[in-house]
Amino acid sequence: MLNRGARAVTGGEKKKHSTDSQMENKQYCVVEFQDRGTAVVPSCWLKGDKCSWPPYNSQKLQRSVRQREISRPDWTVHDNVRCLVTCVR
Repeated sequence: MLNRGARAVTGGEKKKHSTDSQMENKQYCVVEFQDRGTAVVPSCWLKGDKCSWPPYNSQKLQRSVRQREISRPDWTVHDNVRCLVTCVR
């Protein structure tokens, strides 16, 4: 029995939980830098093979990652980074 307002999903249909833009807004990437160091960053910090990096101490950096802070012009930009894994929160 279905709840009121619920709809059954048949074999040919795919249940859609969120839009692509919503998924992108929740994505994180494990990136590898040129020096072989790695970090988890919000996908919004990546533009192609470049990664913006804030000038914060570790505690503020962790909060910035969790809150998906938008990058700013005064942040360092690292070139030739590689996204190893993409995760959705």
